[in-house]
Amino acid sequence: MDATAIFGLFLDLPPELRIQIWQEALPNINPALYTYRPGCWEPRLRTESDYDYTPGSDDENWLLEFCHDRLGGARLNIALVSVNREARDVALDWAAKRDVEIRRSGDSQVLIRHFDPERDCMYVSLDDWHAFLAEELEVPYELGWDQLERIFSPQCQVTRLAVPEAFFKLHDTTWRQLDDLLSSFPSVEALYVVSGQLSDMPSPGSHGDLPWRCEIDILQGPEVFWDHENENWLPRDGVKETQNQLCDEVVQPASRELYQGLVYCRKDAFRICKVYLVK
Repeated sequence: MDATAIFGLFLDLPPELRIQIWQEALPNINPALYTYRPGCWEPRLRTESDYDYTPGSDDENWLLEFCHDRLGGARLNIALVSVNREARDVALDWAAKRDVEIRRSGDSQVLIRHFDPERDCMYVSLDDWHAFLAEELEVPYELGWDQLERIFSPQCQVTRLAVPEAFFKLHDTTWRQLDDLLSSFPSVEALYVVSGQLSDMPSPGSHGDLPWRCEIDILQGPEVFWDHENENWLPRDGVKETQNQLCDEVVQPASRELYQGLVYCRKDAFRICKVYLVK
């Protein structure tokens, strides 16, 4: 059959059925990777609307906030926006209900999904790792807060962090400094280890520096959960630790190196998962 062949009777179907078919063709939005960018830490003074605001003293209300919106957005590959008006209307309605930005580009629309700190992962490359850990410590000095002896609290809403598989294969424990991770980023609840060629990561498209959205499969690889009551790791089924769950060459060192930090920080929930890029 010709690859460009179409179902000629489709337009004869009732509108309700056509719309249902268009809706079924739209994807689920799964967790995705967004690359870490320097420059996200920003000073902010708490306001009365903040739950931890201290009345009467600005000196006690300074925050160093990680602005995750600066991680940018990623383009969704939704073909329906280019099919016809009916399909486009269905796609745009779908986007509007899912916090997807609709941006006009010439005669067409581009759908953009911004970083969601509750679902998406901030990906940190090998080259950026040390700068990523150091930035939160360096920014107060750059602001001169050390001279002012200013008291502040770091605040970050990112809950999922992703690193390449080579992170555990090319460097040692001292280089990784995973014991420092939870002190600087107490909001992080999961470490995802990305398997496969990182060259598969999408490159910027034709719309400036906006990359295609890169989703991940979090269900196929080994995964372990932190059992804070027993200070131990459990496999995905939550029954007991098994050798084959922890024998993976990246999950095992990750769980071992995070152990002390989890105990020290009294972290209630944490998991380590090997994930795969999804085109």
